Amino acid sequence: MLFFRSPTRMLWSLVVVLGTLSMSLQRGSVAAGERYALIVGVHQYDKNELRSLPYAESDAVAVAERLKALGFRRVVLMTQTLGAKEARFLPTAANLRDAVDGFLDPKKWEDDDSAVIVLSGHGVQFKGQDVSYFCPMDANLGKQATLIDINDIYRRMEKCPAAFKLLIADCCRNDPQSDFSRARAEVDLDSVTRPQRVKPPGGVAAFFSCSAGEKAFESPELRQGVFTHFLLEGLSDPKTDLDRDGKVDLDELVRFTRRNVTDYVSDQFGESTIQVPELVGRTRGLVPIVELAKTTSRPAMPPLSGNPPPKLQPDAPKIITSKATGMKLLLIPAGEYLRLFRF
Repeated sequence: MLFFRSPTRMLWSLVVVLGTLSMSLQRGSVAAGERYALIVGVHQYDKNELRSLPYAESDAVAVAERLKALGFRRVVLMTQTLGAKEARFLPTAANLRDAVDGFLDPKKWEDDDSAVIVLSGHGVQFKGQDVSYFCPMDANLGKQATLIDINDIYRRMEKCPAAFKLLIADCCRNDPQSDFSRARAEVDLDSVTRPQRVKPPGGVAAFFSCSAGEKAFESPELRQGVFTHFLLEGLSDPKTDLDRDGKVDLDELVRFTRRNVTDYVSDQFGESTIQVPELVGRTRGLVPIVELAKTTSRPAMPPLSGNPPPKLQPDAPKIITSKATGMKLLLIPAGEYLRLFRF
């Protein structure tokens, strides 16, 4: 979540490195180093500044749990719930800047590692500026120094020597009107048709929950941001693996997420409502993200030659009468079916 879900109250969920996760990285892609994630979720704000977000923190927690399950060596989670127990985990502006500095410290990384950052909360972009900001829990929209400059995170990611760096942002990129969109409508924003000019630097990719000028929606039915829901689903759904190689790469994840988000939003919020996730930036080669269970591979076809498959013991033929039409129906035994259709 990061090129805002609407330059105003945007709920982000940046996963910096989802596409570098992989339980089985291949040669020619990103090297199989260690994987680390920093995940931030903010759901409560000063009511005079920003509206609370029902699913921002739970989205961050869900992403953190999925990355742990995918084998990340360490996942650091900053939420208001955890911060109530240990202050350094509170997602304030000061804590967040310190956490990003420590996380992306070049001295801590090998050149085959993967870096992930996840931010879930409001995002804003002010009229006349190309700068997008993430809103920590103590954000004051009248003081930009209390906001987190996304371009600054880009620059820090660029300096990090990790092999792969991905930012996934679940946030609005226009002036939202819906109560279900993740953005703050009171902020004075640029025209929704104005294209974003600031892109990630070389070596950094960003996957946004929607295209420029669109809203990114939250769903009471799913109890999640729509983008985050299908992003997580795509990491385990066999249908994501389009080439049936048993792995999900970044391109496949993007296609799965884009298709399902677009369809769901159209169905739930009206045919004229559009949310199309967008990938920007460049990565090195194909990026396998996760290896699927062997049972999800393409089923083996019967041999065209050689020894025939074992014949099933046929059942006795049966003739039944359809109650609906009165027609006589012949039930073909399983063994006979295989014999008739064997190559």
